[in-house]
Amino acid sequence: MMCILEADYFGRICAVSDELSQAFGKVLRREREKKKWSQMQLAQEAGLHLNTLGKLESGKRTPNLHTVFAVSRALGISAGKFISMIEWTEEMD
Repeated sequence: MMCILEADYFGRICAVSDELSQAFGKVLRREREKKKWSQMQLAQEAGLHLNTLGKLESGKRTPNLHTVFAVSRALGISAGKFISMIEWTEEMD
């Protein structure tokens, strides 16, 4: 993931963003696999490009609010519940 901000001053913020993206991706993959869906199926249901979904699951792309709602709706989960499944770790503090 690319960080537009200065690394020396904002490096910690970029690290937090990377950690959150990876945590989001783990939940996304787990919930997709529970439905026994391929990435292609979820991408189609959520209206996302297959490459975008792959980057989200691998933590290489940070989801925006629209994406959170699109994937959670496609998976049949409320956005709030989906977000609550993301585990916050001490490294993110």
